[in-house]
Amino acid sequence: MCRVRLLHGWLVDPQDPYSFDSFAKLTYNQLVDLIITASSSDQYGHLENGMDSEECSNRQVIAKLAGDFLEDNPSQLTLHGFHALSSAVAENEICVFFRNNHFSTLTRRDGKLFLLVSDLVSCAEKLARKAVGSW
Repeated sequence: MCRVRLLHGWLVDPQDPYSFDSFAKLTYNQLVDLIITASSSDQYGHLENGMDSEECSNRQVIAKLAGDFLEDNPSQLTLHGFHALSSAVAENEICVFFRNNHFSTLTRRDGKLFLLVSDLVSCAEKLARKAVGSW
C-alpha cells in the first residue's frame, strides 16, 4: 500500500548459536510461554507432558537463556538489532519502528538513525528528532 516497512531491533545475536538456534524464531508470546511452562513444571512435570527428564532439563536451560535475554534487553533493542537496523535502513528512508511496545517513525540521515520525536516533553525542548543510541 504505502510501502513503508515495519522494523524492530529486538534480535538474538547469531554469534550466540545456542540461544539463536533455540529461540530466535519464536514470537514474544511463544518465548514467554516457554519461560512460564519451564519454570512452573516441577521435577515430575515432564511426565505429564510426555517429555523425558533430559528433554525437560534442556527446555529449562533454554527457558533460562530466554529469560536472561528478555531481562538483558528490556528496551527491546539489542546490539545485534541495532547493527541490523543500521545496515537495513537506507539513507532518507522512512519506516515504522517498533520498540518499547510503541510505534515510532525511523529514518536515516547522514548515516545515522533518527526517531521522530512525538511526545510533549520533547516538544517543549523543541526537538524534532533524536538519534538512536549507538554502541
